[in-house]
This record gives sequence, C-alpha cells and structure tokens, in this order.
Amino acid sequence: MKKENSSFVDFLELKRRLEIKFGSYITKALEKHNISMQHYTILLILMNEENLKMVDIAKQIGITNPAVTNLVDILEKKKMIKRIACDYDRRVKLIEISKKGCMCVESIQGQIIEVLEKTFSTFSKKGQENINIFYRKFIENLNKELLNDQN
Repeated sequence: MKKENSSFVDFLELKRRLEIKFGSYITKALEKHNISMQHYTILLILMNEENLKMVDIAKQIGITNPAVTNLVDILEKKKMIKRIACDYDRRVKLIEISKKGCMCVESIQGQIIEVLEKTFSTFSKKGQENINIFYRKFIENLNKELLNDQN
C-alpha cells in the first residue's frame, strides 16, 4: 500500500471515530435542551437568516414541508421559535427564532467552540492554516456534489 493510501485510510478511520464521538457529544448537549439534531439545525438556520418560510427551511435541510411543520410545531411549543404574519401574503407564516431559541443555540455553540478552541490551539500557526484550507476545500466539494444532486 502506498504511503498516500495508508494516510487516507488512517484519515477515513479517524473521520469515522470523530463522527461517532462528535455525534455523542452533540447529542448530550442537545439532550440538555430536549431537542433533536433536526430541531437544532432549524435553529441554526434561523440564527443566520431571519423570518423564513417553512418551505425555505425544508429546502435548506432537505426534508419535506410536512416534516418541517412538525419540527416547527415542537419548537414553537418549547417557545424557541415564533410564527409571524407575512406582510405581503397573510396566508404565509414566517418563522423567527425567539430569545430562548437563541440562548439554546448559543449555549450549544459555546460548548462546541470550547472543545474546538482547545484542540485548535494545540496546532502551530501553519497547522491551523492547513486545517482551514482543508475545511474550505471540503465545503467547496460538498457544495459541488449537492449542486450535482439537484441537476
């Protein structure tokens, strides 16, 4: 096996282990707020984009409109989001994150950032730059794949 191949095999094993550990870590954080990963994803989207229609949320996370409606209903009962009237179409309700929803996301993000900072700080400046380059390229390739899937 070539050196590059063994490095990539090692990388794949580390990625698998990271996915499992990170999944466990984030699940634990989500349990404290009594929400699922899909709820959290909706809250993250709403933190960055105000007043979205449910159809827009569904497109962003790749699930059906009825599934988003169910998730939004739960978040509304937990007072993490609010439905508000649309100015230009009274049949449409826009979804906005509430203060409680923002606090939830900030709490979870704070926990994740703390662990990431501890890890990131163990690398040299050059190592940190290489990590950032890797993630930019990974995002770029994922975006290309997602666009290909839409065509």
